[in-house]
Amino acid sequence: CEEGAAMGRSRAMPRLTTFGEAMIRYVPDPDTSRPVAGKFATRWLQSGGGAELNLTIALCNLGWGDRARWISVVPNTQMGDIILRLASEAYSTGGQENLKLVKRVEGELG
Repeated sequence: CEEGAAMGRSRAMPRLTTFGEAMIRYVPDPDTSRPVAGKFATRWLQSGGGAELNLTIALCNLGWGDRARWISVVPNTQMGDIILRLASEAYSTGGQENLKLVKRVEGELG
């Protein structure tokens, strides 16, 4: 019916805001084309994660854009910079709007 269609158009698009911490995961570099000295890895790959952050990244990349936002507190240190860089790279939009509610504070990660 036309009334239902008009009501559907006037409704706001859904939004999701998550609250949670992020983490940095380090895994040995699987590139075996370069020899590794010793039996332990000397090269590591970094990836960011955390259920709440992963959810907003997935929704953004599925078309939600800036309607999926992550709220957290991240230290104002090099580790905090790494988390925000990894998250920004994962968002298809660059993450500026998705991450604008992240607060930077003095302190440590974790």
